[in-house]
Amino acid sequence: MTSLPQSLSELSKLEIIRFDNNYISEFPIQLLNLKNLTYIDFSKTDVAILPKEIVDYQKLELLVFDGYRIDTADPLNENYDSVMKQLHERGVILNVTNEAP
Repeated sequence: MTSLPQSLSELSKLEIIRFDNNYISEFPIQLLNLKNLTYIDFSKTDVAILPKEIVDYQKLELLVFDGYRIDTADPLNENYDSVMKQLHERGVILNVTNEAP
């Protein structure tokens, strides 16, 4: 899979999304409307930008991804450390792999 369907944004009650182990290169913007997500896993994808809006998921409990793929040098990730700190302080479990593949 290289992308998620646009209709995904209509699943307002969706709580768990796993799009790991796919060829998705960008964090799906469809997910930004899904405020009931409690678990997001995008491990082993090519996602390099973590949207700062992820802190708006007030119900988020677990975030799983390969952190080494996040390009912290990219200006779109300038808030990465702040986002991760906010999520951690809120008690979100961050299962982030920071080792090179």
